[in-house]
This record gives sequence, C-alpha cells and structure tokens, in this order.
Amino acid sequence: MRPPRIYRSLALGLLGSLATLPGLIGAETPGAPETFIHQGWRDTCDFVQAPASFDAHDWSVAGLWVAGLGVGMRADHRVGGWIADHPGGLQDDLSKTFEPFGQSASFVVLAGFAAQGYWADDPRACRTAQEGLEVSLLGAGLAVTSLKYVAGRPRPIDAGFGADPGFFNRKASFPSGHTAQAFGVATVIAENYGADHAWVPWVVYGTAGMVGWQRVYSRHHNPTDVVAGAAIGYFTAQWVVRRHRASRTAGASGWEVNPTMLADGLMIGARRTF
Repeated sequence: MRPPRIYRSLALGLLGSLATLPGLIGAETPGAPETFIHQGWRDTCDFVQAPASFDAHDWSVAGLWVAGLGVGMRADHRVGGWIADHPGGLQDDLSKTFEPFGQSASFVVLAGFAAQGYWADDPRACRTAQEGLEVSLLGAGLAVTSLKYVAGRPRPIDAGFGADPGFFNRKASFPSGHTAQAFGVATVIAENYGADHAWVPWVVYGTAGMVGWQRVYSRHHNPTDVVAGAAIGYFTAQWVVRRHRASRTAGASGWEVNPTMLADGLMIGARRTF
C-alpha cells in the first residue's frame, strides 16, 4: 500500500533538511566544514567522470555485464511471460505491498533514519539517510534516467515481453528505476547495519528482490530490466559507501594538538590517532 500523502511529505521534508547537515565524510570528525550539498556535488562530479578512469579489468567486467544482459534479453519473453501469466490473490497482494519500496516508501524509510539521527544523536542513522539519499540521486536518478533515454526499450505492457531496445525513442523500460532505488537503499542499510545485525541484509535485500519481481509481474519491466536496475543500485551504493568510509578513515587519522593555558605557562598536548 502506498504511504499516505502526509507521510510522504514529511519524509521529503526530513530528507531535504539533510542538506544543511555536515557532510558524511565529516560526520564523525569535529569541525568538518563540508555540508551534504557540497559533498554530494563533488561525489556527483566524480561519479560522472568515473568511466574515464576505468582500467582494463573494469572495462572487461562492464563488457561481461553488457554481454550477459544481451543474452538474457533473448529469454525475457519466456521468463517474464511465465511470471506475469501466473496471477492470483496472494501475488496481487504482494505486488501492492512491495511496489512502494521502489519509490515513495524507500524515502519514508530513509526519513526514519534521518529522524533517528536527529533525535537520538545517532551518526550512523544520519549517515545512512544521507548516503541513501545520495545513492537515490546518482543511481535511480542520474544513471537510470540516462540509460532509459539511450536504450529506449518499450515496456512489456505496451509491446510484450522481450521487445528490443529502440534507442532514443523515449521509451522507459530499461533499466528498472524502482529496482535500482530499492537495491540502492537496501545496500546502504546493509553496509551500515549488517555487520552488527545479521538479519538486516536478509530483510532489505529480500524486500528489494520483491520489488524487482513486482515490476515484472505488473508487466512494467522485462526480467533483464530488473537485473540491470538491481546492479545499478547495488554498485552505486557500494561506490558511495566505500568512498565515504575511506574518506572518514583518512580524516580521522593523524596528529591532534591541544594547547591549554595554565597559570604559570602553556601546556601542549598531542594525540596520534589511526
């Protein structure tokens, strides 16, 4: 069921307020001046330019993904047709329940982490909300929208399962934005909480997987559209989380000097952190 409009509005308001908070890199480093907007802009620029720094291994992996999707498209009409041609009451209920987690409900979840970060002074929750928002903008927003325009693959509900890409024809099937959003947010949550709570990855990735199934069941996407969307969401989230984690680690190491005025002079203390 889609979250009520008032909850969606509150969620977007909470997430919008993240722009005024310190950036993720400095979230645990006192005195860090960079805001979420500044950091997000820098990450966006690096994200767009990332393919320019690919080495032979990176391009080989990308080529294998493209080849695999190309082969998989030949089976879309069979796999997608089998999923969509088995309707039922339970399937319909599951479809209605999980579909919002690829759209508005995912932002409600992130807003919950933002609220926890505000009111409980919880840096990890705040970081999860910020990273989730950034992944949503880069993955489901920038990457998926660009590929949809380039691929131009018609939706199964319009042309049946297995239709070939049309390239620049304003169709919007490949890749699945809902699935990219669901897997992007799921990966951010799993990376921040999975180490302490083993059940978290099972829940978040299971939910994301159900979103992908729903997109095929409702004939909005082919199976390979969903696979591509899941890959975009997952790898974008991994890129963001690891980039911020490395930056926090680098920013937290080094020497800290603390001068203290005494009655008979000046005392200087130093601390080395690793």
